[in-house]
Amino acid sequence: MTEIKVSVIVPVYNAEKNLETCLESIVHQTLPDIEIIIVDDGSNDSSRDILKKYADSDERISLIFQKNQYAGVARNNGKKKARGKYLVFWDSDDFFRLDALEKMYDSCEKTQAQVCVCNGNQFLDDKGKTVPAPAYLRKKYLPDHVPFSAEEAADGILNFTAEAPWNKMFLRSYIEELDLDFQPSRNVNDAYFVCVALCLAKRITIVEDELVTYRKNQKDNLVNTVSKANLAPYQAWADIKTKLCRENAFPQKSFENKALDVVVYHLHHTQGYEAFADSVRYLKREGLAALGLKEREEGYYSSKWKEACLARLLCDTPEEFLAFFAYNTYCQLYTSDAERYLLERRLAASKEDNRKIRESKSYKIGKMITWLPGKLKRKK
Repeated sequence: MTEIKVSVIVPVYNAEKNLETCLESIVHQTLPDIEIIIVDDGSNDSSRDILKKYADSDERISLIFQKNQYAGVARNNGKKKARGKYLVFWDSDDFFRLDALEKMYDSCEKTQAQVCVCNGNQFLDDKGKTVPAPAYLRKKYLPDHVPFSAEEAADGILNFTAEAPWNKMFLRSYIEELDLDFQPSRNVNDAYFVCVALCLAKRITIVEDELVTYRKNQKDNLVNTVSKANLAPYQAWADIKTKLCRENAFPQKSFENKALDVVVYHLHHTQGYEAFADSVRYLKREGLAALGLKEREEGYYSSKWKEACLARLLCDTPEEFLAFFAYNTYCQLYTSDAERYLLERRLAASKEDNRKIRESKSYKIGKMITWLPGKLKRKK
C-alpha cells in the first residue's frame, strides 16, 4: 500500500455480541486503502479471539491490547499508531454503510476539509428496529455552503451534530497540530475531543447520507452506567468551555444551549436517588455557574421545557427538583409516545382504506374504463 487514506480506530471492550457485525462493515468498505487499528481495552469475553481471527485474515488490521482504561485511552493509543491522512473513530457495537469511508474521504478531499460530519441512523437494540436520527446532522444550524468555518456557524456549531466521534472524519495533521486527545474518563471521554476540533476548525464539510448506525438501548451501554461517574459529564463540558475561552473561540450561545441539553440528558440517565441528588447539589453549588447556565431572556434557550428545568434547578432542593423532573419527563415521553402512536394509527388506517378501495368493484370498473381506451389506441 503506497498511501493510507484513512486510519479506522476502534476501541473494544467485551463486545462479542456485536463485534463481528461491526468488523464486517469495516473490512468490506469500498475504500480499500485503509488501516484498521483495534484496541482491546482488557476484554474478558471472546472479543480477543474474534479480533485475532480477523487480524489473521486481513493484513490491514493491527491489534493493541491494554488493561481496562476505558475508550478514551484506547482511542488515544490507537491514534498514536495511526498513519492515515484522515482518522475515524468507530465503536465496536455500531455498524457502517460500506461506502461510508469513501464518501467522507471524497468530501474531505474535494473541499480540503479538516473535519467531515455525516448523517446517521439509530438501531434500537431492544426492539430490533432501525430509525432515523436527525440530531446527527441538523442543516438548519449551518451556512448554505461547504466548506464552512466554525466562526461562520458560531450560533450552531455545537448544536448541528452530536458530540460523538463516530459520524466524523478528521484530518490527522489538524488533530496533531492541536495536540488533541480524548479524555481518560469512564463517561463522556469524547465530548472534549470532538467539540474542540469542531470549534477550532477553519474548513468543515458534511455528507448528508446516513452512513453510520449507532446501536442504542443496550443494557451494558456506558450511558446506562452514568451514575458510576455522575459528575463527569458536567466537568467535561466545563473543560471544553475553559479550552475554547483560552483559544478565543468560545461560541457562547451555542455552547450554553448544548450544555443545558447535556444537563437534562444526564440527569435523565442518572439511576438511583443518591447519585441524582448528588448531581443536583453539584450543579446548584458550582456546576451551572461553571457552564455559564443562568436564566436568560425569553427565546435564548431553544427548548422551553429545558429552560423550565434550569429555572427549577436554580431554586429547588434535590427532592423538589426530582418531583418536578420525574413528572415532566413522564409528560414529555408520554406526549412523544402518544404522537407516535397516533401517527402509526393514522398510517395503518390509511393503508386499510387504500386496500378497501383497491378491492372495491367501483375501483376495478374505473380502472377498466381508463385502461380500455389506451389499449384500443395502441392497437390502432
